[in-house]
Amino acid sequence: MYTCPVCGYDKLSEAPEHFTICSSCGTEFEYDDAFLSHMELRDRWFRNGAHWWSTIEPQPLQWDPYLQIENVLSRRLK
Repeated sequence: MYTCPVCGYDKLSEAPEHFTICSSCGTEFEYDDAFLSHMELRDRWFRNGAHWWSTIEPQPLQWDPYLQIENVLSRRLK
């Protein structure tokens, strides 16, 4: 499994590249991040309520977008 560098969702089945779309935040890699940084995309997702994006993949039980964001940010500090 791979981790989304935008929202921290750690259950991506494919690496965040080659037009992979994150089920959590909806970022389409190499499209959405072509002109915006991962931080800008994260801020935008967060400001819009950090809702589960996918209508096909169900939201995991006890999913917490704020914990995901905290985890991805803490990895950047290490």
